[in-house]
Amino acid sequence: MDEMTNRSELKRMKKNVENSYDGFVMNYERYSRGRRFVFITTMDGSRRAVNAELQRPSLEFNVLESYVSRLLGEFASNTPSIQIKPAEDFNFDDPQQKELQAKTIEVLEGYARHILFESEKNGTQYEIFRDLLTGGYSSTKLFTDYVDERSMLQNIYWERNHEQTLVGFDLLAKNKDKSDGDYCYEIIPKRRHEFETEFPDVDISQLKFLRQNALNSGAQGNFGPFSWSFKVGNEDILMVCDYYEKKKKRTKLYKLSDGRSMTREEYKKLLEEWEEEREITLPPIVVQERETEITKIIRHIMIENKILKTEETEYTCFPLKFIDGNSVTARDEKAGSNYQMTRPYFYHAEGYQMLKNFAGQQLANELENVRPQQIIASLESINEKYLDAYEKPQNTTTLFYNQYYEGDHMKQLNPPIFAPRTQIPPEYLQTFVGADQGIMHVLGNFDANMADMSKHDVSGKAIIETITLGHASAKPFLVNYMRGLQANLQAMIDWIPTYYTTPRSLPVMTEDGKHGYEMVNQPGGVSLNYSPGSFKIEVEAGVSFEAQQTKFMNQTIGLANAIPSFGQFLNDTCLDLIVDNLTIRNVETMKDRAGKWMQAKQEMNAAMMEQQKRQPSIEQQAMQVAQQQVQAEHEVGMSKVQAQMMSDKAKTDLEAAKIELARDEMRIEVARILAELRLEEEKLGIEQQKADDKRVDMALDAAVRESSHLHDVSHKAIERDMLMLDKQLARDAHEHQKTMSEKAAVEPEMTEEPKKRGRPKKAKE
Repeated sequence: MDEMTNRSELKRMKKNVENSYDGFVMNYERYSRGRRFVFITTMDGSRRAVNAELQRPSLEFNVLESYVSRLLGEFASNTPSIQIKPAEDFNFDDPQQKELQAKTIEVLEGYARHILFESEKNGTQYEIFRDLLTGGYSSTKLFTDYVDERSMLQNIYWERNHEQTLVGFDLLAKNKDKSDGDYCYEIIPKRRHEFETEFPDVDISQLKFLRQNALNSGAQGNFGPFSWSFKVGNEDILMVCDYYEKKKKRTKLYKLSDGRSMTREEYKKLLEEWEEEREITLPPIVVQERETEITKIIRHIMIENKILKTEETEYTCFPLKFIDGNSVTARDEKAGSNYQMTRPYFYHAEGYQMLKNFAGQQLANELENVRPQQIIASLESINEKYLDAYEKPQNTTTLFYNQYYEGDHMKQLNPPIFAPRTQIPPEYLQTFVGADQGIMHVLGNFDANMADMSKHDVSGKAIIETITLGHASAKPFLVNYMRGLQANLQAMIDWIPTYYTTPRSLPVMTEDGKHGYEMVNQPGGVSLNYSPGSFKIEVEAGVSFEAQQTKFMNQTIGLANAIPSFGQFLNDTCLDLIVDNLTIRNVETMKDRAGKWMQAKQEMNAAMMEQQKRQPSIEQQAMQVAQQQVQAEHEVGMSKVQAQMMSDKAKTDLEAAKIELARDEMRIEVARILAELRLEEEKLGIEQQKADDKRVDMALDAAVRESSHLHDVSHKAIERDMLMLDKQLARDAHEHQKTMSEKAAVEPEMTEEPKKRGRPKKAKE
């Protein structure tokens, strides 16, 4: 990816993160405020400031956490029931295929129960349900990891996201788990030195680590309302975004004759593998096709100014799942658009909780400011030595006074009297107590009404009914939790054929709670080579609530007492179900023994019925003899017909075997001819290659000879030219020598001739 594309993609994804946060920010705030309201304090800073100004005690009377804790305790004893079904109904003609599918479903159900058991041990389910009750929503993450640092096997893991306010989804998603959205993300805080260790080649020197919160709507950073680099104390914190988005591609979807569905690319690969393995049988043919969209999940890891990593995953869906509590779709009157509003379980009870706090604080203030016992007395009636007793009446039980002024019986003094105290307004106490009733009505919880019942009304049935009503108020949260759990388990089932491809042992858990292992992807085991989406999982709340178990036992005992035959029916056929609803010590051993006892009793009853059948009456014996004769004659005739049919069938099978043998021989002959043709083609290729090599060698030899000839000719021409040049030089030298000799001979004559001739004569005019 070039730099320009990187910047464009980063800008687009940052915009998605910003829009998702802006649209969900109120839910983030309600989540944080709700958990703080229940678990930390039910008073905010402004209320404490008012109390400090009015000199009132800032007491809290949190009763909401007890409701939440009770629901969580009941939830902890709940075991969801799991059922897996094929996505499509296949009418298998082969009983072995039906048995294999049933065994595959059994293994997948056992593995799903094991996943839930492990998550229950780790507290994952408990924490998720607590998020729903106190925050209004939760989210989880699916991921794969190696079993240990030395293993090559990968496992699928499921966990709750640590910080729910740092997880976001596409606002246009309509499904409860947000799986139909186009993107989702999780923000992961990392210390600076941890980031530099994990990404040593990434330069973060340009980032500004300011002292502000990670999610601060007032601080606009490069990711909108987020601050992706900040300080906590003296540590630099960097926010890393794990971003997932969908990439869709149109292709052909084929339905094959063996019931499988696969894309065009997968079918081509199947044909290639079929041809490579040289299968004698024909591959499955396409019986139906249609256009479809294949979705790929692309993962990006990015920071404030850079995309660190981009990869195409093998996930069949988003690994992040949203789990709704009991949200509603509301309309923003200002913006004119709809938005999702998540609400905690006690959302509408917050007002009553604050009212209870206020009434309790007023009541405590009145009690704190109640005046001590005051005495009204005249100074003349008090003896000076008893004055301290009047000033501190709590230190004494007897007060003395002078009845007469200075002993004069005619001057009688008024005795001291106690001043009346100011009464505390009864409205404070009534409001303080009545707030609990209001909270119960808002939450739909009526357990405390049992305190108003008389002793005759408080029966076991009444208790069970009130407990059931208390659970019904939280039913929407439990239903949505089951939906979220089902979405996560469905994703796991779809991921299994992608990541569990090698021979291995898979941990499973049966319905009765027994643990074991199943061998998969190996001879004698179950093959997990199925297409994603081949199986659909259904998760429902099991009947393991203690209140429901008690209700079941009470109803069963009542019906057994009222209808003895129904009691006998339960004893003979449903004893294992009754034991399964017991919550006593060694109940597992009791379940095992009850099953064995029922099996032994059924075998004994069957033996008794068989013995009774073996003792017929005389008329029945006569009828049996006649029937046996007719049956014998019928069997003789049928045996003849069957023998003839078997003979005909044997002939037909023999002809079919001959035809099949001829077909096999024909296939073998065709294969032999094709092999011979390939061999001849290879021989021709080799001969052609030899001829080509020989032709090339001859051409090279001719070129070498021609080059040698040209070299010899050139050499001879050069020698000839050199010889001619030498001759020419010799001639030139000879001519030159001759010329020089002649010149030497002429020059003396030229020097002596003027002397002999004298002065020349004057020419005539």
